[in-house]
Amino acid sequence: MCILVAALGCHPSLPFICAHNRDEQRDRPSRDDGLEEDSQLLCGRDVKAGGTVLGVHAVGGGFAALTNCRTTVKWPEDERTSRGLLVEFLAANGTAQAEEFIRSRKIDPFHAIAGHIFCDSPEISYFWSAPAEGVQGQDAEGWSSGRKILDRGVFVVSNENPLGETWPKCAWLRREVQAFLDQLPGSRWTIAGVSHVPLKSRGLNVGLPNRS
Repeated sequence: MCILVAALGCHPSLPFICAHNRDEQRDRPSRDDGLEEDSQLLCGRDVKAGGTVLGVHAVGGGFAALTNCRTTVKWPEDERTSRGLLVEFLAANGTAQAEEFIRSRKIDPFHAIAGHIFCDSPEISYFWSAPAEGVQGQDAEGWSSGRKILDRGVFVVSNENPLGETWPKCAWLRREVQAFLDQLPGSRWTIAGVSHVPLKSRGLNVGLPNRS
């Protein structure tokens, strides 16, 4: 299942860290991540619905990422706005109009985080929208949506309902990431090493800086 972890202000050299996994059907068409000239977003693309699950605006520094929420409630396909378009909106436009964007559209249940990350002290907000179990419509009593500014620390969310309990795997991952960051050295070599990981994972032959 999808899972997202964000560490905010947990390391002196890395003010914001995010790792995200999106589980999806393998036959769903998509484009690899890259910088889009028209939108200036660094993201991958869902070819079917046009959205993305994680994106960064290369100029403005806006960031957003999303997981879906596991419920039985879904809007008709011809009425709903893709959850991935919410990510694009948040990364490109910031969070000021986020709640209006969410209220004015039929978006299937989700968790999302968004904010400006090109700074020393990023402010990241968590957005959610999902029904309680048994609720069948967005306007019915029991549908929960809102926004919360994240405190300093490690935030983890998967596909759980925001009205329910935190899933055990999320609690486990939060502890493990915090323990890892507590042991991570605070130096420029840490930044170089962390930056090296995604480049190597994409098959790019990029070496670490010379220590001399």
